[in-house]
Formats: sequence, C-alpha cells, structure tokens
Amino acid sequence: MRTLALADGRAWAERRVYGVKFSGAGNDTGNKLDYLRTQVQFACERPDIAPEFVPWLRGYLAGLE
Repeated sequence: MRTLALADGRAWAERRVYGVKFSGAGNDTGNKLDYLRTQVQFACERPDIAPEFVPWLRGYLAGLE
C-alpha cells in the first residue's frame, strides 16, 4: 500500500483519494522541463492554436542552430 503525502509532509491518512484509469500517454508537469514539454505538445495538437504556433516554433528553433 502506498501513502500519499501533502507538500508539508503530512499523510492523507483520513482523506478520500480518487483516481482514474486511462490508456495512452500521460503528461507529468511535476518539474519545469516536463511542464514546458507538455505545454508545447498541447499547443501543437490544438487546432485553434497549432496553425499559428507551429510555424512560429519552427522558425524559433531554426534560429537556434
């Protein structure tokens, strides 16, 4: 059995915890690099943002080389 802890170290001993099983990839935003990767991935996949964002991103990356 695993114990979930709050940020201050207290355990969730008497709290209800809900979870959801899902298939596919998950996105971890627990650190800065994974957060940025997730944001870029979502922006590239959203039909309302991708048409403007993807060309900008390509141009930005080409300028780094």
